[in-house]
Amino acid sequence: MKRSQIAFVFFAIAVVGATPVSASSFYAGAAGGASSLRPDVGTSSFSVDSNVAFGAGGFIGYDFNNRFSLELGYNYLGGAKLVSEASSATVDYSAISASALYYFYGDARDIAQRSGFSVYGRLGVNSMKHDTTIPLTQQDTTGIGVGIGAEWPLSHALSVRGELASFDGDAQAARVAVLYRLRSGAQRGRVATQSPRTPPRAPQLPQAAPQVAPPAAPQVQQPEITRPTVPAPPVPQAPQTSVVQSTCAAPVANEPVNSAGCALFSGKVNGVDFASGTASLTPVAMQSLDRLAQNLLSHPSVVIEIQAHTESFNNPARATAVAKQRTLAVARYLASRGVPVQRLRARAYGHSFPLAPDNSVAGRRQNNRVELKVLR
Repeated sequence: MKRSQIAFVFFAIAVVGATPVSASSFYAGAAGGASSLRPDVGTSSFSVDSNVAFGAGGFIGYDFNNRFSLELGYNYLGGAKLVSEASSATVDYSAISASALYYFYGDARDIAQRSGFSVYGRLGVNSMKHDTTIPLTQQDTTGIGVGIGAEWPLSHALSVRGELASFDGDAQAARVAVLYRLRSGAQRGRVATQSPRTPPRAPQLPQAAPQVAPPAAPQVQQPEITRPTVPAPPVPQAPQTSVVQSTCAAPVANEPVNSAGCALFSGKVNGVDFASGTASLTPVAMQSLDRLAQNLLSHPSVVIEIQAHTESFNNPARATAVAKQRTLAVARYLASRGVPVQRLRARAYGHSFPLAPDNSVAGRRQNNRVELKVLR
């Protein structure tokens, strides 16, 4: 076995051995595209007739954090056609690769949630194989592989890549890949949404010994002095009005109100959040919708419109699509809790009415919201 092949094997073993066992960070995918192949025919009578080929391959990887991943893959790059005055032949290229990916462009939060465009660089080693009956100057080799690519998420688990890669000096490829990330449990770079936990009890401090109060001094009975009682003048009372708190929504006509005079339904529904870039309700959101469903069942004549607003996602069409999915998710959940669908309407606003700029986490949280409007 050549030294270069031994080095490749040790590198691959190190990559696999360093990978922690956690199913939630693994991914797998398939790639295909066009290759440019330039075999070194040396002093033979052959020349390259066609160096463009098409190939495909597969890969598995592990996301260590928001920006760093490791991959192992197999790639069939296609064949280069060689000709001479007497005959012709084909040189087939294949490679086993181990490489590291670094996502250097893209919002860290979007990369963590796989909800935004990102750009990455690739560096690794490839064990190349040339399958041909023609003697080549250089056949099986191990070389450095480099590449640059971009990734577009289609959902929180499914993504598409476009990449330009060089496998060694005589093999380059332009490829498109589809990959799927296993998302059971905690997601990469993301704090899992959990239901509120009971705060830990404060440590019990040792109790001090009970203090004994000193004996009270004997009280001397004071003689009672009778004074004439003068009635206090009446204080003028301000007229009583129904005041609605400035921090809550004012009720529409005939809308029920709570004890503070706030609208029971109109306005933002607090606590209704979704997994980033998706319409998946969080456990806290389900608790909020449970309370909303109880209020709706207690007031059977109320009909509401569910309005979803989102961040921009740098794509108006995607913002509208996500908003539509979220309104449907809320409506379906309320229906599953017994609220008749005839009492529910849905409207997706997307990013039409933002409350804050999208350039911060706090701003995006304000823009991603669900509001209610009482229709009757």
